[in-house]
Amino acid sequence: MKSLYLVLDMENDLVHADGPSGKSPMGALVVSRRILSLTAQAIAKARAAGLMIGFVRVGFSADYKECPPHSPVFSPARQNGLFKLGTWGTEIHPDLPVGPEDMQVVKHRVSPFYSTSLEAQLRAIGIERIYCSGVSTQAVVQATVRDGHDRDYEMIVLEDCCAAHSDTEHANSIGSLGRFCKVESSQTVVFGVSTQAVVQATVRDGHDRDYEMIVLEDCCAAHSDTEHANSIGSLGRFCKVESSQTVVFG
Repeated sequence: MKSLYLVLDMENDLVHADGPSGKSPMGALVVSRRILSLTAQAIAKARAAGLMIGFVRVGFSADYKECPPHSPVFSPARQNGLFKLGTWGTEIHPDLPVGPEDMQVVKHRVSPFYSTSLEAQLRAIGIERIYCSGVSTQAVVQATVRDGHDRDYEMIVLEDCCAAHSDTEHANSIGSLGRFCKVESSQTVVFGVSTQAVVQATVRDGHDRDYEMIVLEDCCAAHSDTEHANSIGSLGRFCKVESSQTVVFG
């Protein structure tokens, strides 16, 4: 199943210490929950697993023509000069590495699916599973999970990479998402291949079709070292287990 990690609204106006939200309750939680460093680690982990990374930003033209005037969420943006495209405020926080190959989505509402190119980009490259995180939990994370679920994507939230305006709002938002997604931690999530799932299935099915199966054990991971060891141990009757450092191909 092809996957993508979608980083939501991690822009300077919302998460930078020098931005307008820096001294707000959410800004304090971004710091205390180590959202930036954990997100950077999650991005590196996802890249290492071969996932594409996507960055979502909220932004408006200089004249705010896309900004809804009666929205309690967005109408203050026009009044305070926030989320203006082409300015420092709508750039991704500098602690989060952005590559030229990364997917970019600019949105004008809470959901990244509404009136954007996101779904067209996802369908074009065959994405079926979306990992996501960002700020705030009760806004863009909630909207992304619910809209993604209704578009038949498997949704996974990295809870420790999200923050809201209070710990209570964050906890309530995560709790209400349980029916629509899986909730994981950036420290334990396994992006891509899981030893106890796809590796097990591939080896057993290949064996039953009379293929000689060889697993590169050090290139696999599971949700814990114990699960990984148990999975590899149970495969001994169906395959050879090698290391990428010592295997001889051919």
